[in-house]
Amino acid sequence: MKHTSIIPLIALAITVSALAQPETSREILRNEMSKRPDDLWPRGEGHVVLAIPGSLEAEKSYLEPGGGFSPAFGAFGVSIWVTSKSADKTWSCDTLPLAAIRQSFVDGKAPSIVTKTDDYELTHSINATGDSSIRVKNTSSAGNTLSLVVRSVGPAGNPVKKLSWDGTDLIINDNWHVAISPKPDSVTMGDETQEGWKNLDGAVAQFTSESGWGFARIRLGKGDYTVRMTTVAKSDRSPIGYDTMASTLKIQLPDERFAQALNAQVSHLMMGVVRDECRPGEPNNYPLPWLRDGAYQLLALARAGQIDSAKTLARYFAKNDFFGGFGPEGDAPGLGIWGIMQVAYEVNDPSFYQELWTHVQRKVEWIRKMRTTKESIRLPITCPVIGQTKRSPDGDLVCEAARDGLIIGRMDWHRPLLFASSAEFV
Repeated sequence: MKHTSIIPLIALAITVSALAQPETSREILRNEMSKRPDDLWPRGEGHVVLAIPGSLEAEKSYLEPGGGFSPAFGAFGVSIWVTSKSADKTWSCDTLPLAAIRQSFVDGKAPSIVTKTDDYELTHSINATGDSSIRVKNTSSAGNTLSLVVRSVGPAGNPVKKLSWDGTDLIINDNWHVAISPKPDSVTMGDETQEGWKNLDGAVAQFTSESGWGFARIRLGKGDYTVRMTTVAKSDRSPIGYDTMASTLKIQLPDERFAQALNAQVSHLMMGVVRDECRPGEPNNYPLPWLRDGAYQLLALARAGQIDSAKTLARYFAKNDFFGGFGPEGDAPGLGIWGIMQVAYEVNDPSFYQELWTHVQRKVEWIRKMRTTKESIRLPITCPVIGQTKRSPDGDLVCEAARDGLIIGRMDWHRPLLFASSAEFV
């Protein structure tokens, strides 16, 4: 893997030679940018996850302000380039100032975001099967034209080594199909580090780039276009049930941005969920569930009206007493009880209370042990953790011997006496 986005979503592994350490993906990209400083590069900031709630990390798509897009983690980049009517200047969605971009979620079941500028309107959406689509509308009053550009770099890009055009679809790395409707004005393919791009003029063609810098420019006409991106790699259906990405709460305030902010926060929480796991942040930067932060996510989703989703996520918390990047910690049982019971209060279903009861009893027993133990309690690390936890001699430490009826629990590598104890009585 040689090229990826300038967004540091997650460190990408590269084999290290015993004789010399090769450049990282980021370094390779930075070097290429220094060679071609006048080229149009990805924005590299402000990305949004756009995904089906519960989808796998690799299936999360990424969108940057202006419309720079990757349909999956480690896929490729898609951007919109604008050419002036006189054709003497071209700029990209990634070079527009943020003040010139208006971006908002679309209410509904499908994760969708609308991007508006003076020259175009884009609607990026993910359907129930995880396929991506972009509706492209030319809104330029100046008569500027648009191109859809596919390349290796993007919010979550990867090397593009093979491109095929069959007259209607662009096929990338024998894996992704990009269908453009109606038929574009022209398609040009080549290696963006070299001269001599080939204009296909509607012909069927293939292009191979050993360097991974494969590039396709699809010139769009004056009409509206639909771009659909599908891949042969599919996972099982997401376990998360929902009817809308937004909050079901209805609030009326003088400034409508408060309601928009609430809905956006709920959508972000939903799209970051992987399988039935709450993630404390962007799901490829935090590739593991985390109990402490997740308990607050449970509460937020339940109170925002996402009851079905919260129930599914609560079951993970019920069954697992200790999990998170720092290993088994002293505040886990109490926060686990608090999180799942907050969901139960919103569900208000006796059968759900009954389902949780044995798990609550077990967690309460853990609290009793921690309050009365005369020696340290350690547990094997069975959940995904960060490297520091694996290396630390205290990575498996839950708590030390109790003092004065208080829990001396580990939390974030220290012993916050009042926090650890109060967390068990929330």
